[in-house]
Amino acid sequence: MKNRRYTKKGLINKIGGTGIMLDANDRVAYNTFINNSTFQFLTKGASGVSILAKFQGEGSPYRNLDESDYGGEVRTILIKLIAQNMTHSLIRVYDGADKTVIPQVRTETKSSIVSELNIQTDIALKTMNYLEPICPVPVWYENSISREHLEQMIINSEDGKTSDVLNAIKNNIDNKNVLSFSVIAMEFADNYKTLSSVYNLDYFYMAAYIILKLAIDTGYAHGDYHTSNIMIHPTKTNYFKGKTGAPLLIDFGYASKIKPDILTNIKQFVNNKQYTDALKLIGTIPRSDGDSLSEYPSYYEYLYDNFEPDANEKIDELFRLRDEAIQDTIIKFGEMHDENASIPLLPLSNNAKNKIYSATTVHNTIITINYYVTQAKITAKIFDWIYEVIIFETKRTPTSLEVILDIFGQFCYNYIYIEHKLPELQQHYNNDTSLTIQIYALAALNVVNNFRWREQNEDYKFHYIMSTHTNPRSSESVKKLEEAFIDVYRLFENIEIKSYANLATEYTINRIRSKGEEPNPTNVKPEIIKIYTNKNFYKEPMSLLCDSGTEISAQDDTAQDDTAQDDAVQYDAAQDDIFGSRVPGLPSCTISG
Repeated sequence: MKNRRYTKKGLINKIGGTGIMLDANDRVAYNTFINNSTFQFLTKGASGVSILAKFQGEGSPYRNLDESDYGGEVRTILIKLIAQNMTHSLIRVYDGADKTVIPQVRTETKSSIVSELNIQTDIALKTMNYLEPICPVPVWYENSISREHLEQMIINSEDGKTSDVLNAIKNNIDNKNVLSFSVIAMEFADNYKTLSSVYNLDYFYMAAYIILKLAIDTGYAHGDYHTSNIMIHPTKTNYFKGKTGAPLLIDFGYASKIKPDILTNIKQFVNNKQYTDALKLIGTIPRSDGDSLSEYPSYYEYLYDNFEPDANEKIDELFRLRDEAIQDTIIKFGEMHDENASIPLLPLSNNAKNKIYSATTVHNTIITINYYVTQAKITAKIFDWIYEVIIFETKRTPTSLEVILDIFGQFCYNYIYIEHKLPELQQHYNNDTSLTIQIYALAALNVVNNFRWREQNEDYKFHYIMSTHTNPRSSESVKKLEEAFIDVYRLFENIEIKSYANLATEYTINRIRSKGEEPNPTNVKPEIIKIYTNKNFYKEPMSLLCDSGTEISAQDDTAQDDTAQDDAVQYDAAQDDIFGSRVPGLPSCTISG
């Protein structure tokens, strides 16, 4: 499948900042940069490592967005390699000789990585109106680093430390100790230092300013503004007119949207120049993990308590000086535009932003997957079970029947796709149904893009998946489970199946109503399962669903090569206690021929 990307097509002669491609699309620009760079290990983070990519060729595909060097070449970008797994866990990154290279890394899930990326992307776009976004601008994202790029980085490492780290990452991927290492490439905040390393009262007020601007301009609370996540450029002179210094925010892993009523109050405080009251209110907003900032006073208290008597006046001065600097920039770019029409006028329009920036991957949709149901009786039992799992998991919040059926439809497509793509699933039918069919079914559900488990806690999700196995505690079973899920996640790495679920849903609801009944989760279940277990549905959905006079019947299994066991395989959740706490009401699964 070829990836499709948001916005940009041709960018020839478009001038812009970091993340703005010239004479190429974003994939070509990133590949060009990687293939012509050397690499240097920068630092280890909680969830991976940061590597500097230093462009050695002629004509960098990236251009500077900063108004003081607008259009200049960007020759260094920051690449974050983030350990990704199905759950959050602590791992060590080791080389082929079992030598530990990175002692401890916290793995992230794909959803948490993408969520943070999307927040940073949103913030960058909303705050680049005057060419000074308040966070580094992402330029590229990949769910999994390609082997080609990883080997290229190893070959062109500047020193032994860098090659050791990258080789260890390659070893951990090859041995399936992690699902993958995701890639986020972004502009490198050169010449910036952490607030903790340059702290003085002036810089403290700059930190307060940027936290307030984040809230009122984007609607986000940072959630983790300790002094190592606020950067200061100590020599920059054009951010605040007549004042040296400029702030920048990094790390949005705990950021969250501010509730509308709270945001209204924050904006009112700022309009009334009651900045410390606004900061105190921001300090009451929980982090995205639910923790209160007050639980970590040594990290965050400096920005929500114990302010100096003149704090409001100092912060107000920064708002005024920033506005004056912006006016100077607008005038400067107006004059530049008069001489060269390709230079944009400020503030940047949304159209201009769309032409110069993209970082989030979307995937081509698959309308028909061209596969068929191979074992309808087993498939129907699996589908019946997963339907009950979806009902169980969506009880926590009001969920419409249409949404439930859409989730179920996407699951069915995923499951059939996995069944045909992974031959070992067929091979295991006769020896360990519980480990294979049920595990892959839950894996298929887990990659439905709008499905959310009852608990976002990853241990709960893993418990749920593990509890489908009759002997989940054995190390061999755990290893097989982990490998099965890695296989499935890699299968969906570049493919997101969008099914005809909405059409099947509409057909089913209309069928129920034609019988004089009001559709509900119970009476639609047998009808919807008939559709998704029909042998030809996945190949010819339109012919089956668009003929209103045709009733879809249950699939006849007589022509199938059904290799199901004679004996039923049943799992009772009440007998299991993997992590010390059971999942209440967990639907059990019975599979038989």
